[in-house]
Amino acid sequence: MTILVHWHPPPPGLYKLSIDEAADPTTILAAQVGFSVTIMAIGFLVTLNHYIELTNTLLAEIQALYHGLQLEITYHLFSILVEIDSQVLLSLLTIGNSKYSHILNTCNLMITDLDMPNVQHTFREVNVVADALAHLGNNKASTLHQDVIIFETPPPFTLMSLLSDSTGTATASSVSSM
Repeated sequence: MTILVHWHPPPPGLYKLSIDEAADPTTILAAQVGFSVTIMAIGFLVTLNHYIELTNTLLAEIQALYHGLQLEITYHLFSILVEIDSQVLLSLLTIGNSKYSHILNTCNLMITDLDMPNVQHTFREVNVVADALAHLGNNKASTLHQDVIIFETPPPFTLMSLLSDSTGTATASSVSSM
């Protein structure tokens, strides 16, 4: 079944934390993974791009959430919404996982410290800005000497996506029927 989805801006006074990861498609084991943590509000875009070697995409998503929550606490951005395009990670936050329990527990504690923000799923088709920034994070050369990049203006490669977001342009998404 196909549905139309679009990005929803955060309500006035709130920030939106969007995370995504990008794996190097040339490696079988996702040995090169970048992730992006994007905090958005009107006129405000902060991204943390990071390059990780020898990991998997699930761990990259978990680390993106961890670092995003850390940024929220560091910058005292307590009025947030959290959007994740990984249903697996959303499930793990609730049911846990023994392999990743230490970082999942820490994420849950930070969520509590941030006054229990709404953590929700978003379709990957509307998470395109975080995805584009994650691909930047996957480029080892671009993130070698800096982890946090604060953009005073959006980077050129995100402008079309931001324009689509601001106008509420809908995108088709395939979903399984219930």
